[in-house]
Amino acid sequence: MSMIVIQQNVTLEQVRAAKPKMIYYGAKTCWWTHDADDLRQATGGPDDPSPMSGPLGPIPTDPRGGVLFETDKPEEFLRNAEAHIAHYGKHGLAAFMAAHHQNCILVQVEGAKAMEAQARRWCMASWQEYNDAIDATERTAEGGAK
Repeated sequence: MSMIVIQQNVTLEQVRAAKPKMIYYGAKTCWWTHDADDLRQATGGPDDPSPMSGPLGPIPTDPRGGVLFETDKPEEFLRNAEAHIAHYGKHGLAAFMAAHHQNCILVQVEGAKAMEAQARRWCMASWQEYNDAIDATERTAEGGAK
């Protein structure tokens, strides 16, 4: 069995401080990143022959293989997110940040290869899924603290 774990590996402030030139985001998922290195991770790596390939090489995708958009106006992208907090549901900007490549992880929770040994970056199609994953992550953390 697998579950989504939301971690705060990168914050909105860290994204801004990085002064990215581009933001990459999923066409059919909520996934996004400011770090071009995440694109290589999303495609399985620069030497991985399995991603779809065109005449210019591998096509960058989100972790599920979905098509990406990009913007060369990262500050506008972030300000737009801050201006429409309700769009992201119950957890607002926390849900937006959960969709960042470095914050959403799919882990196996049963069997010999459980947890971090089988962890990988993941993405989901709806903000509700991110809100549910935040709730589940918080419940798991509370249960472990008891």
